[in-house]
Amino acid sequence: MSSKTKRKIKKCRKKTIKKRDVKEIKKINHVYDSFIDKELVKKNKHELVKEFKSRIVLDYSSVTHRNQKYSYSYSINKLDNYGKYYYTDNITNKQNVLVDCEKMAKHKKYFGINSIDISNDESYVAFSIDYVGDNITTLYIQHILSGTRHIVTKSGGGGYSISPDSKLLYYITCDSAGRPYKLYSYDIYSKKHTLIYTESELSTGISVYKTSDNTKCLLDSSTKIYSNVFEIINNTCKSLYKHQTAKIYSVDYFLNKWYVLIGDNRSRIMETIDFKQFHTVIKHNKDVKYEYFFIQANKIIIGSRENGYNYFTIKDLCSNKIVKLVLSPIRHEISFPELGNMLPFSNIITISVSTFLQPSKTLSIDLDTFKITELKSYKPSTYNPNKYTEKIIKVHDQLYMTLLYKTSLLKKNMKCLLGGYGSYGSVEDPDYNYTIQSLLDRGFLYCYAHIRGGGFMGKKWYDQGKMLNKMNTFHDFISCTEFLIKKQYTCPDKLAIWGRSAGGLLIGAVINMRPDLYKFAILGVPFVDVINTMSDKCSPLTTEEYHEFGNPANKKIYNYMKKYSPVDNIDPSKNYPNIFIYSNMNDTQVRYIEPYKYYNNIKTSPVFESGEKTLLMKINMNYGHSQSSKRYESMEELAEIYQLILHFIQ
Repeated sequence: MSSKTKRKIKKCRKKTIKKRDVKEIKKINHVYDSFIDKELVKKNKHELVKEFKSRIVLDYSSVTHRNQKYSYSYSINKLDNYGKYYYTDNITNKQNVLVDCEKMAKHKKYFGINSIDISNDESYVAFSIDYVGDNITTLYIQHILSGTRHIVTKSGGGGYSISPDSKLLYYITCDSAGRPYKLYSYDIYSKKHTLIYTESELSTGISVYKTSDNTKCLLDSSTKIYSNVFEIINNTCKSLYKHQTAKIYSVDYFLNKWYVLIGDNRSRIMETIDFKQFHTVIKHNKDVKYEYFFIQANKIIIGSRENGYNYFTIKDLCSNKIVKLVLSPIRHEISFPELGNMLPFSNIITISVSTFLQPSKTLSIDLDTFKITELKSYKPSTYNPNKYTEKIIKVHDQLYMTLLYKTSLLKKNMKCLLGGYGSYGSVEDPDYNYTIQSLLDRGFLYCYAHIRGGGFMGKKWYDQGKMLNKMNTFHDFISCTEFLIKKQYTCPDKLAIWGRSAGGLLIGAVINMRPDLYKFAILGVPFVDVINTMSDKCSPLTTEEYHEFGNPANKKIYNYMKKYSPVDNIDPSKNYPNIFIYSNMNDTQVRYIEPYKYYNNIKTSPVFESGEKTLLMKINMNYGHSQSSKRYESMEELAEIYQLILHFIQ
């Protein structure tokens, strides 16, 4: 790398985001508040929040997860926003507070705690907290028994991991734009910090993690199209692969063997002892994408996606027996409880399973007998999920939609909310949604479009909706819309659409292309100024997303972006739908200046100036990309958006 390039990188890393336009934004917010504060709206907002609460367990406690010395759990009471973590002595059964989130969040406008890492000797716990919403975290190391806590860094990001010998804390720091780029070690006893690795390539992010057997720490340095993985040995990094592979892969280690998931179009899992000779553990199957794996008790546990559905497969590495488990008759999401599965040689694993409308269940699986036992289910006393239907329908070819509705209210030309995303290979998996029933109970059909650019149908589906194929994402969403109208599920006068972040790009592009299809459009923290953002190398996510959207310095890419960038394709002569835009001042992923610019450009359209249609925007002055962190305040935010949907779709 030339010295000139290095100087540019250093300069970019120091660039900060300036908060401008505050006075004008407050005026815009006042218009929104005046609209939303009508008495009817206030009343309905209160009713909606009450309904949301009725579908969750407000006093919640997790399953207790056992380790060698202590067992760990989490609970939250109905008056709290964040709850507490506990540890219990396995001999005396005495329970103590590990982390009191409520206490640490006191007087904070935002509080987001990240994953808790327990040292192998169970003397220390590491955790980080985002106090702003900008993904820059304060990292703590805490002695478990004494509760003594120290700040390691206030610029954390990209993860952290206590070393296998429990002496060092490996952690990653971010630059001022929020990019993880430096790996340090922190000596827990001497409190000495040592810089181990610096990522100089702006398009690359780094993360750190422990292997399944807890014997090694690894550093992952990845873009969206290739990976490099290093073993961290004391204060050095050793490259595992001798040469750059130009592939996405993830690496694990268990009992003297390395395991590698290759994430290309021939998804498979290999094993090696030297990264020279490889043997196939899980072979490639057509139309199957292996998304993650870990190893426990000499069994390899694999999460895969096949024709949009999640599957959970277990292979015995000794007998080579393979079992694919059926965990739900409905398309479902599989997740792993925090602080669960800490014993690498236990024959029991713990997972959680949910659907969009079925609350989460915690299950244990015996890895020897494959017996599934329900440990805990979270069933609100007043909620009956059997009143609703959730299913997948085919639009054409490989294009599918999820449909949710109240079974007794299904009819032709229903009110409808259609959502979508379509970027980064992301999939809208069916995590339990305790709010959407409020729309379903009011006669709405909720649909989610599994469009190209997402990963519902695997890597090829993703590749067909990125870079110079990005327009496919928008065409697929329009195809889903036309299908719903043609089959009389809904009609344009009863159809609202909603997308966040890159989903906001989707909505902005679609209403420029086919505004006639929709009555109301919601753009949340929307990425709408594509060319300007992707031309700014100092913008937080720009360079790493060259592999997703392209670099507009390339004329071909620039011309293609020009076709769909929402802010560049606003046409005042078009009959746009009613629009609501929301953003947050501390958002570092999609800076507020994008939706602000979009709002100012589209508001001059005669359809809004005449009052024929309504244009609203709200920019919250406190939060980042994910809105409020307080559980009841976030319910109120969502209730406001639902009230807008109910106002415009009648």
